[in-house]
Amino acid sequence: MPERWAYFSAKPSEYIKSGRVFFSCEPGDEFIPLFLEHIGEHAMLFASDYLHLDSLFMGETWRDGKPYPGTVANLMAREDVPPSAKRKIVLDNSLNCYALELRASSSATAGSTRKFPSMSK
Repeated sequence: MPERWAYFSAKPSEYIKSGRVFFSCEPGDEFIPLFLEHIGEHAMLFASDYLHLDSLFMGETWRDGKPYPGTVANLMAREDVPPSAKRKIVLDNSLNCYALELRASSSATAGSTRKFPSMSK
C-alpha cells in the first residue's frame, strides 16, 4: 500500500456516502437511478449544458424535432427518478453543498427559514 494512503481514515465508499462529496448529472443521463440506488439521493447535483455551444434552450428544436421543454422539465418528467430525489437534485443538495439556507418568500411562510446541515463533518 502506498504511504500516502496512510492518511485516509475511511474507505472511498465511506467518503462518498459521508455527505461531503457531490456528483452532477444532466437530466437525460441514464445512470441516475443506478446512482441513487448505490450512492443515495443526497449526493447528486443538477447540471446543464447552458452556455455551451451545443446547449438547447426552452422552445428550440430538440432531437425528435419537437420544441425542447427545458432541462428542469426533462428531469421532473422522468418516471424512474423518485420525487424526493428530484427535489434534492434541483435544490436541496446544492443548498447543502454550498452551506446555504432557503428563505421562504411567500407571505404565507414569511419569516420562516429552512436550515441545512453544516458541511463540516
